[in-house]
Amino acid sequence: MSTNKSIHLVARPTGGPIDNSLFEIKESEVRSITEGEVLVKQNMMSLDPAMFGWMSPDTESYIPPVELGDVMRSSGIGEVVESKSDKFKVGDRVMGMMGWQQYFAGSAEGLNKIEAPVSDEAVLSVFALPGLTATQGLLKVGKPKSGETLIVTGAAGFSWFYCRSVGKSGRA
Repeated sequence: MSTNKSIHLVARPTGGPIDNSLFEIKESEVRSITEGEVLVKQNMMSLDPAMFGWMSPDTESYIPPVELGDVMRSSGIGEVVESKSDKFKVGDRVMGMMGWQQYFAGSAEGLNKIEAPVSDEAVLSVFALPGLTATQGLLKVGKPKSGETLIVTGAAGFSWFYCRSVGKSGRA
């Protein structure tokens, strides 16, 4: 059986920079999967601006906060290494909310097969939260019309979070 390394949220941010004291790295045996589940070895996990909100205790948000002690929530992409689901077979490339961990063992529901010949980075940028947020904002709020000029900036999200962290702690 393989060993899984995972990162768990153990404290809430208090307004300062995010640092290692908020997280704990744990190692455990990868659990056996049951009917309808898959085991995915992740290649890459996201680090999105929304995560700061997920770490807070705000229960009025669009999504419940990550519980203290739980694996930190995130999108990820990886390869199915074991399947007991009709939806996926071994070797399939999948993405979904799998958390900050090397192996995801859980329900195949909510995972999506990726067949496009694009890099893992592109998949997480375009099809995970940053891309979905941008797409929904553009199409549902901006509602662009032919002939209009569109300006796109990434400075309002991750860049702010990144600069704030670097400015206080010297590292992101």
